[in-house]
Amino acid sequence: MVFLKKYFQPGCNVSFIADLWHKLMLELGYEKYGVQGGDFGAGVSTALSMKYPGNVTGMHLDYIPGNYVPVLEENEEFSADENSYLDLEEECIRRRWLSLEQNTKPLTLAYGLNDSPMGLCAWIIEKCTGGPIAEDYIGNVFSMDDLFIKCNSLLVTKRYILP
Repeated sequence: MVFLKKYFQPGCNVSFIADLWHKLMLELGYEKYGVQGGDFGAGVSTALSMKYPGNVTGMHLDYIPGNYVPVLEENEEFSADENSYLDLEEECIRRRWLSLEQNTKPLTLAYGLNDSPMGLCAWIIEKCTGGPIAEDYIGNVFSMDDLFIKCNSLLVTKRYILP
């Protein structure tokens, strides 16, 4: 089977993996197939679609990484929707700090959120005030009573009560 061995040689990238996936699909008897990928798989699915357009019947991408940029033909330009997506990258990077913190130093957040009612409340407010609904004001998302209940229930039970 194609995926049973580890590859340590240089060049094991999305293009290389796309070749492996294409080979696998052919070995399984599929001349035509759809692809789906998220995160790293978004790059692999894109490479697969570009390398084997005669075999790939459709592509679905989700959780597209912030460094993903669609491939353009020479003299082709991004559409207004594509430019809008690329403009959001800076905002996504700004909000990605939490994921980076949780991946590298999770106890820093754990101690701060569990030991400090004010820290927990500030974290909930910060998480809930971004985006079009809140418009940077927590009152657009929760009443002060709701916020009080959510903070206290999380501090006491260590479980978040969904709206």
